[in-house]
Amino acid sequence: MKKSKRHLRCKFNNEELLVIGKELAESNGRLAALEDDKARVVSDYAAKIKAEEAQISIAASKISTGYEFRDVPVTITMHTPEPGKKTVVRDDTDEKVAVEEMTADELQPELIEPPTK
Repeated sequence: MKKSKRHLRCKFNNEELLVIGKELAESNGRLAALEDDKARVVSDYAAKIKAEEAQISIAASKISTGYEFRDVPVTITMHTPEPGKKTVVRDDTDEKVAVEEMTADELQPELIEPPTK
């Protein structure tokens, strides 16, 4: 007669099932936390990628068109070149930008307030 070991099926008792169930619940919780972390990281990187893509698109548009719109100081001269028209000139380059019709408000003469005593 000799002693040996074999790999055989063994049924779990209630205590073993309780321990395995607890291990399963803990592993499931850790997995859910990892998946949530992964989703946050992926979302964060997706937002960063979209921001860089937007910057690239803006720069590419500037290069392809050769200009951008900016707020530029201008001087508006009323009743020039003729009554009822106004001329808009850039202050930085002295370039005439536009000759436009004056609005109804602009055509109204300004009232001079009497000096206060």
